[in-house]
Amino acid sequence: MTTETRYKYIHFVRTGEAFGHPAYSCRNNRSDDTLGIVEWYPAWRQYVWGGSLMPRSWPIEEWPDPIGPDLDAARFTIPGEPLSKLRARTVVKDGKVRTYTPAATKAAEKVIQGYYVAGWREFFDDDVRYGVRIFFYRKSRVHRDIDNMAKLVLDALNKMVWQDDTQIDELIVRRSEDRANPRTEVLVYKIECDGAA
Repeated sequence: MTTETRYKYIHFVRTGEAFGHPAYSCRNNRSDDTLGIVEWYPAWRQYVWGGSLMPRSWPIEEWPDPIGPDLDAARFTIPGEPLSKLRARTVVKDGKVRTYTPAATKAAEKVIQGYYVAGWREFFDDDVRYGVRIFFYRKSRVHRDIDNMAKLVLDALNKMVWQDDTQIDELIVRRSEDRANPRTEVLVYKIECDGAA
């Protein structure tokens, strides 16, 4: 049975579950367009706004294994065509060799960091081991190495989610095509180590 709650300009419709939590579609009263998804997190006793990309961005059945909400560390979507990490540049000036990160890579990492901060997340812990799942949805088939695409995301999250990406014990990356809605979806979760207290 569909549950609906109406207000002056918007209404909410129970759409099922997302990550094991009750999920509600937020819709415009006049057009009935979906504005986004709101999820209820019992452990936090609060609602979390998922944004307009959430209903189609996280088909849980496509993940190899479901991730419990208690293990989530960060989850966010970066709109726009996914990019790759460019190779470091090396120049020689006055007899000295200098290596630097290209400005385009720095800018792309700042964008990723911004969407991470805007989403919901927990701060890193030196003792935590992490798993990361990344979905890249491209609008074209321009050649980009998937490992360099993933490296851009992982390096951007250094000192943001984890102290260093050596804390990542599991990495699952998938690349697909969505011409109408190119984006990068990121899920970071804690890995429970055997024998942990």
